[in-house]
Amino acid sequence: APLFLYLAHQAVHAPDQVPPQYYNKYKDQPGWSEQRKVYAGMLTAVDQAIHNLTQVLKENGMWQDTILIGTTDNGGPTDICMIQGSSNGRRRGGKCTVWEGGTTGDAFLTGPALERMYNIQSHRGYADLFHAVDWLPTLAKMTGATPEGKPLDGVSHLEHLQQQGKHNASHPPPRQELFVGYAEYENQWYGPA
Repeated sequence: APLFLYLAHQAVHAPDQVPPQYYNKYKDQPGWSEQRKVYAGMLTAVDQAIHNLTQVLKENGMWQDTILIGTTDNGGPTDICMIQGSSNGRRRGGKCTVWEGGTTGDAFLTGPALERMYNIQSHRGYADLFHAVDWLPTLAKMTGATPEGKPLDGVSHLEHLQQQGKHNASHPPPRQELFVGYAEYENQWYGPA
């Protein structure tokens, strides 16, 4: 039977705190702000936790049937909205803005089951729109589950992932638009958080 394990790390969210063994790896990094050093330590703690999880799955003979997804719900807070040491690279803006740096987040799919069970090549990019609500229908299609209740907001990307993101006029990408909302808070407008 499939195992669904949801592990939500708060390690790169406020409050910015990190155990000393992770902070110490970056404390002497030249040119880095204190915020950046703490953030790097927090991210290293997440990396260690994911490593520990994958080791336990391997030790218990479960890794071969595993798909590991790492994702985020928004870009890092760089200018407003609990600023920390994150970076959105060349993307303008950050969390709580409607710019690409606030509405775009990176994700990855990995694990032996991707190719073996679903014919999805790992170690490649995916250039099309993929919203957080698309995970449920994609994973449901992968496992043969049929979600019940209210209609889903998301769309499955399974076939598109299997076709390595190739599309044309007769086979468009599964998501071609998405809503980027904003809200007023204390007389200021903010984008997605």
